This record gives sequence, C-alpha cells and structure tokens, in this order.
Amino acid sequence: MPLNIAVIGAGIVGVCSASYLQREGHSITIFDPVPPGGSCSFGNLGSLSPGSCVPLAMPGVLRKVPKWLLDREGPLHLAAKRLPAALPWLVRFAAAASPARVARIADALGALHSRVFEAYAPLLKSAGAEHLVERPGQLYVFETEESFQHGAMELALRRKRGERQEVLGADELRQFEPALALRCARGVFLPDAGHCVDPEALVRRFAEAFARAGGRIVSQCVTGLSVDGEGVSLRTESALRRFDRVVIAGGAWSNALLRPLGASVPLESLRGYHAVLRRAGRMPRMAIRFTEAKIMATPMAMGIRIGGTIEIAGLAAPPRPDRAKALAALGARMFVEVDAADFTEWMGHRPGTPDSLPVIGPLARHPWVICAFGHGQTGLTAGAITGRLVADHVAARAAGFDVSPYLPARFGV
Repeated sequence: MPLNIAVIGAGIVGVCSASYLQREGHSITIFDPVPPGGSCSFGNLGSLSPGSCVPLAMPGVLRKVPKWLLDREGPLHLAAKRLPAALPWLVRFAAAASPARVARIADALGALHSRVFEAYAPLLKSAGAEHLVERPGQLYVFETEESFQHGAMELALRRKRGERQEVLGADELRQFEPALALRCARGVFLPDAGHCVDPEALVRRFAEAFARAGGRIVSQCVTGLSVDGEGVSLRTESALRRFDRVVIAGGAWSNALLRPLGASVPLESLRGYHAVLRRAGRMPRMAIRFTEAKIMATPMAMGIRIGGTIEIAGLAAPPRPDRAKALAALGARMFVEVDAADFTEWMGHRPGTPDSLPVIGPLARHPWVICAFGHGQTGLTAGAITGRLVADHVAARAAGFDVSPYLPARFGV
C-alpha cells in the first residue's frame, strides 16, 4: 500500500532514501532548509570504496587521547572545551576498540559498503549521472617501510573481507602515479574502488530526478515530531503535517529530532575540513590516501580536493581556517605542479557514532520513525545502500544480509 512519507534531510543519505522509497510507489516529501547536497554532502572527498571496513576506533586508541588534546593540527584533534560533553561518547568509542569488537564492526561495515556500486547503479541511470562516478581504483601510499608495517592490520582487515590489493614498490609507484611529488616506500592499489568527481552535483542530480518523478522538496526546517496512533506529526516553521512514516536523515543534527520522542543515540560531530587546490598542472588519476597524514586527495571537477582529518569540537564552535590551510600545504608537498596559494576551503559536520556504524532502522518504541544517519566519513559510500535499506524497513522486507548491527536498538533506543 502506498504511504505518505517524510524524509528529513536533503544530503546524500536523505535523497537516496527518498529516491528508493519513491521507486516503490510511495508519496515522498523531503524537508531541509539547505538545498540538496549543500551541507555535509557538499564537501566530502568523493570516495566510493567497497572495501572500506576499518572502524575509527582501533586497538590502542586510548593512548592517543593526550596527543589529540595537544596537537591542534593533527589528524584527529579533540578540543579541550568539548571534552566534558564528548566524554560519554569517548568512553563508548574506547570500548569499541577491542579486537573482538573491531572484527565484528569490520564485518558489518564490509557487508554494507561492498554493495556501493550495485546500490548506486539504478539511481545513477535514472538521474543521468553516470558521468559523475569514475572507477579507476584508489591508491594508498606509505612514505616509509615502517609506516607500511604499521598499516598491516588495517590492510589485513580489508583483505580478509574480500578487497583486492596490489602492493607496489617505490619505483613502481612513481611510474604508476606520475602526479606524486612525494617519494614513498610503498603503495597499495585497490582496483575495485572509485570516486565521485562532484558530490554536490551528484546529490543535486538525484534530487532533480526525484522531483521530476513527482517528489516534493520543502525548503523548511523541521522543528518537532510527535507520534500518535500509526503515524507521525511533523512541525515545520509554517505548518503541522501528518505522515505515515518519517525518515530522519538529519546527519549530526538528528538527535534534536529524536529527543522529543524520548530517544537519542551517542552521536558526535566529526568536523571535517577540505582544501581544493584549483590549479594543478598534473591531476592524479585516482583518489590517493596518504597514510601517515591520514588524509585523502581526490581528483575532482573543481581541482584536487584534500581532506580527511577530524576535529571534535561540537556543532556550535566556529571553523578554524588554519586546518584547511594546513591541508593545502600538505597537497603542495605531495603533488607536482600545484599552486598551494590558490585554494578554497570548507568545514562540515560529519555525524559519527562511537562504533563507526551508521544508525539505520526504526525506533523500537516508535516504528513509524526510521533512522538513517551516523555514517561518519563514509556517507557517500553508504548513501545508496542506506536508501535501499530504508525502503526495505518500510516494506518489512528482508535485505539479504544481516542488518541488525545498524539498528538504533543497539544503543537502547
């Protein structure tokens, strides 16, 4: 039976959820005061990685907390002012770093992300957006032999879950990617991965296809939800509307909608920065991850986009431009023929759970409310498969793999 469904959030997850629900005959309305693709989806690094399964919390993570507090320019910085509010999240984060938990989380991430291209295929075709996705593979580079050995655990996690990997020596690497200025000891080529050349345009294309098929996009903020009977009342700035189902895809702001329902999940803004080097004489052929700096550089329509670092400072703290400037300087060191002075910068709030797994599925007490957020740094990779899972939940249909690790019930919600 067709349902009247609201989707809160016009990022990649919300638009993919709306698109998959629409394909099943439901009447869908998207609510977001920001245009489709204009928030966190605007600034991501475009990675589409079917082998991505390594959680953020790995064994030994507790030893790194003092460094996070002191190193303002490091790959992961924890603002001292944020520490009291973030402490419960950090305790759960540390608990997720045990070897047994890491293995289970990697299994769940691998099962989700391995379906990336399969899940995107119908949406790309209907939106005429195939040209925005390229599949040349991805490259991981290691400056020293020691760093390659330190990365062995992460590579093994990915390989064990089916990812193909080709190890390159220093000379092979220079021939393989001539755009690299950095002399590296090793490289690992991941032939099954790819990237999006313009993430904002991708979301916009999906939203346009959704609207052409009869979907509605309302540029208003949702200020509250209430559940009554077998439906949900949704309040915006101008009206109160009733829906059969509501999908919460509000990213780092999702808890504000859950709390009035007596629910919330441990969610922290993993603030991400990027710098786009607009003038590069030689573009890399694929997305490249620099493992020591924990950043990725992706060739995009607007230049080389560099990012990947994390700052835990909350939703209200102003951006720190020095972090983006540091990324631009790293890019100048890593690539040939780059103008480090000509770059654009951005900061966005990536919604992170302590176990690195997204929250996908209905609330136990309010099954008409379906969660679809918490993807951290892998929102683009998981966007389409999350949309498909949301449609499965609405249809009470088996997904074909174990989806219990993503349910909000794991947090007692």
